[in-house]
Amino acid sequence: MKTVIYSKFSNERARKFSIRTDICQEGECRWVEKVANTQEALPHVEGILRWRRELEQKFADRRIAFNQCEKIEKGVKLAYVQAENLEEYLDERLDGGRADEAYEALMAYVRFLQETHSETEFVETAQFEQVFGKVKFPQKLRCGLVSDIDLVCANLLLTDPVTVIDYEWTFDFPIPGNYLAYRALHYYLETHSKRQVLKNREPYRQVGITDEELIAYRKMEENFQRYITGEHVPMREMYRDISPGVKEIKVLMGENLQIYESFGTGFEEHHSSLYPIREEQVQVRVPVSEGVDFMRVDPGSCACAVKIHKLNFQPGDIPAQYFCENGWVSGQWLYIAKEDPNLTNIPVPTGAKELEIFLEVHPVEASFLEGMARRMRQDKEELQKLRAQTEHQRRQIHEMENTKVWRAYQGCRGIVKRERKKEREKEQ
Repeated sequence: MKTVIYSKFSNERARKFSIRTDICQEGECRWVEKVANTQEALPHVEGILRWRRELEQKFADRRIAFNQCEKIEKGVKLAYVQAENLEEYLDERLDGGRADEAYEALMAYVRFLQETHSETEFVETAQFEQVFGKVKFPQKLRCGLVSDIDLVCANLLLTDPVTVIDYEWTFDFPIPGNYLAYRALHYYLETHSKRQVLKNREPYRQVGITDEELIAYRKMEENFQRYITGEHVPMREMYRDISPGVKEIKVLMGENLQIYESFGTGFEEHHSSLYPIREEQVQVRVPVSEGVDFMRVDPGSCACAVKIHKLNFQPGDIPAQYFCENGWVSGQWLYIAKEDPNLTNIPVPTGAKELEIFLEVHPVEASFLEGMARRMRQDKEELQKLRAQTEHQRRQIHEMENTKVWRAYQGCRGIVKRERKKEREKEQ
């Protein structure tokens, strides 16, 4: 009898992409089933069969296989394959002090992706814009005829031949080959601080990905994540919609904390690192490269309220000093009323090895924050006026108390008080 030993619901997506992934077992045999959670998702999950055929044909002479797949009711059945993946292989080399070996293997794979996705010149289509949005590209790019954009290191099992276990997100319209290279680098290098040693070698630049392209691919990734979720709001975000008094209508999706280092020449894309913001929090220890004089911290790409739990250099637990345009502080909170927010011109103390960061990042409409800022300025101005009026009255009283008339008046009051006291004593 079939037993489901693991189940994952991908239900925080648009209904047309909502699926369930089960690991099933019968006796000693295991397999994977992907089934549609909704009727709308059926074409998406059944499309996996088509993508396997097209990808197998594309890579027929490349010693790369795509996980076996067959149709079942409301979905597909895939083989359950257990083997070391490329991400684990690279990490083992890093942990063993063999960074050169890890870097060579990573770069070889990225160049393979570029080579196999360069059959024709890239052109933007309506399908591309629907999935990845309107993006400005800096130069002519090459692309493949069919592209599995999820060819990240974790999805590549080092079997013989190599096996791709997940190809759900495959498209047959033009997508820049360098975007696939970017995703492979990004989702390996930017998801663990120990991989910074490879990031410092400027791998994006080494494979010809320019700073302008990086901007475009980051925008593509943000738009792709929005395409997956559609109008769906995850349960953890519903509090904003049902709680009164909350003026926050954006949700962070596919956003990253971006850290820039300056080596005396300003902040440049190729000297930056990305760390994913998950459930509106990010907690990382960012290595400080030798020779860095200033750093910059960008908490996402939209106006926001940032709660700073920790922003200190280590060793020494030295608080970071920063400048923030269109931002103001209230306790632990920093409010930034501008798109592309940043905490910039952070001087790096002598001997600093890491910047320890723990932030909550909550997107807020810039117009709302600007309104808050106006009200706070008005309140501050009113308070300053009241303080000025109080000080003016205090000076007037002080001046009056030093006049002869006031001293005479006070003397008369003293005489009257003493006479009244005597009268009360006589009455008693």
